Amino acid sequence: MISLILLLQAPLHLLRSISSLIEAAIVTDGPLLPNPDLYVEPFNTAVSYCQDFCDLQSKFHNGEVELRTAFQGRQINVNIGYDSSVINFLEDGTIDPLEPGIMIEVLDEVARRGGFTWIDSFVYEQAPPPDKSWTDLLVWSIATYDISVNWWFTTPERVALGASFPTAWYDAAQIIGEKQDVDTFDSGFDLLFWAKPFNQGVWWTLLGTMVLTGFVFLYVEEGTLKELSHSDEDNPKPGSIVSLIITYIHKSFLVVTGHLEVSPATHAGQVVSFSMAFFAVLIVSAYTANLASFLVVQKASNVQINTVNDIIKIGGSICVYKSTAVEDELRGTYGNAILVPKDDDKDVMMGVANR
Repeated sequence: MISLILLLQAPLHLLRSISSLIEAAIVTDGPLLPNPDLYVEPFNTAVSYCQDFCDLQSKFHNGEVELRTAFQGRQINVNIGYDSSVINFLEDGTIDPLEPGIMIEVLDEVARRGGFTWIDSFVYEQAPPPDKSWTDLLVWSIATYDISVNWWFTTPERVALGASFPTAWYDAAQIIGEKQDVDTFDSGFDLLFWAKPFNQGVWWTLLGTMVLTGFVFLYVEEGTLKELSHSDEDNPKPGSIVSLIITYIHKSFLVVTGHLEVSPATHAGQVVSFSMAFFAVLIVSAYTANLASFLVVQKASNVQINTVNDIIKIGGSICVYKSTAVEDELRGTYGNAILVPKDDDKDVMMGVANR
């Protein structure tokens, strides 16, 4: 679960889960600026502004102070993640005091309830360099300042390293996003739409089979063309043979539609007619099934992805914010997943959009 967390170096859990947020501006007389006197070069362990709260911890356990009033009157040194998606920055880099963003509103409400201040004692926290992970940044941050305010994953590794996480107020567990396929379905009139369930190869094969079957049926029923030309008629009409051929081919085509209009007079003709009828059953069934499937698929998504395993099954890749707990969790849980590390959230979304 991803949560906006407030981390205390000491084991005292002042902060409780927040059930509601107030819509109010931060009370300040000027621009909301970080305190340059509290700035420490990232991963510099020689300087620390983390205060000692052990006395408060002892008083709390002895029942001398209540948890909700333990920090009243205190000034807390805060390291705030520089994230424009949850903090509204002005053009000069300061935080908008009227609409600061969800992260600052939560922090300010917690400070109001706990009775402590932070506005005059905060600095910005940037993303870690390539050779450091977000866990490294978290460990350094809570060792250098009292609180780290950022989007953090709660992981066993981080807890073991000393990070104290309150109850999450926002559930944003792993979200899978995919690019929406462009709808290319054309609902306009198409004269050859009926032919789409079969490809051209099938249609040409079907046409050739019907013509050949017509000749075979003619042969087994009427004899050879030579026999037809020496029929009982002394003067056969020139078009009688051609007409007979067309008649049997016509009957062959009617059979494909499911209408058996042949009455063979020979055993060989009966075998051919049975074969034609069975063939017609297969063709009509296949065409009907393909037509129904073709019409349904027009508006359906090609692939339904609901879990990471669905992506792995189709051999898809996953864009992920590199060096984060998300990447660590995916690599640890799904060893065969194809991960594509990205530098930030924007690159992750661009990677999905340009797949």
